Formats: sequence, structure tokens, C-alpha cells
Amino acid sequence: MAQNNTLDNLLEKELQDPDFKLDFERESIYLAIAVSIHQCRTKLQWTKSDLSKHSGVPVSTISKIENGNNTSIDTLTKLASAMGKNLKIELK
Repeated sequence: MAQNNTLDNLLEKELQDPDFKLDFERESIYLAIAVSIHQCRTKLQWTKSDLSKHSGVPVSTISKIENGNNTSIDTLTKLASAMGKNLKIELK
């Protein structure tokens, strides 16, 4: 528990730096996208190759997205549509 508290304190301190905060938020978004795409794909019992065939997005791009790399809204829209989903972007 003490270690977690220490990590929480470190993160809280680091988030005071605007550059760190921006990078942290960006990486959090990439991770959320990666998890969403992976979960939706596996729920359909599709491989990356299956998703590629349905969406026209290369398997290598799907792998990069699921590993937390940046991508375009157009690519995300293709993936969502292929899986029967709508892409929703929300500003909070």
C-alpha cells in the first residue's frame, strides 16, 4: 500500500508539469483506444486479419493501434464501422 501511495504522490507531483500532463493525457487516450479496439475485435471473435479484411486497414496498422500508437480519425472510423460500431469523440 505504501508503494502505491508513493507512486500516486509521484504522479500527482509530475502532473503539475504542463508538458508531462499533456503527454500523460495523450498516452492515456492511446491506451483507451487500444483497449476499445481490441475488446470489440475479440468480442466478435475476429483476428486482426479478419478486421483488416472487413475494414481495409492493414494488419500492421491494427497491431500498432492495439499497441497504443497514434492513428487517424479516418482509420478509427473504418475500424468502428467494420465492427458495426460508431466512433464517438467526446470533449470533457
